[in-house]
Amino acid sequence: MRITPLVGVFALTLACGYKPEFAIREKTEHFDFRVTSDPVRPIARTPIAYKVVIRDQDTGAPVQGADGLIFATHQQGAEAAGGLVRPPEAYDNLHEGKELGTYYATMNFILAGDWALAIRLRRDTTTDVYERIDWVQTVFVPETQTPGSARAKSDSTSTAPAVTPVTPGAAPAPSKAATP
Repeated sequence: MRITPLVGVFALTLACGYKPEFAIREKTEHFDFRVTSDPVRPIARTPIAYKVVIRDQDTGAPVQGADGLIFATHQQGAEAAGGLVRPPEAYDNLHEGKELGTYYATMNFILAGDWALAIRLRRDTTTDVYERIDWVQTVFVPETQTPGSARAKSDSTSTAPAVTPVTPGAAPAPSKAATP
């Protein structure tokens, strides 16, 4: 049996602990955002670490000293509010990391399902001008253990999270419950 070089490189990469990165990439008027989560597939009732890399859109330089917040609302909560503005159900401040232009936050989603997430950011605390990115992310059911059985996995086996970018001012996607 002959192993092709590509398969060998792939196996070596996995053996060295390489984890593929899935990033949400969004732009605002002044910033480029790259958002990753650990784990890649967020699980309900588990702390999710978010890494946000922010660069100036004009110069490409890392943005230092910014003031920001990541927050989320569950789809059921948003539908129950009937379009009214609700406070976020999960949130955390962005904490500046050691790497230039990198910020961290931890979220804990209590329910599985679709969550509307957003990051609100201003360059520093001397301005009241915030820029915002939005996306919808699926949070998966935690693994469950039943007596006398192996661990049951959630219904999806994909390693990439389900993410839907949201364009500001666009109509929201129809609810799954509303489709016949």
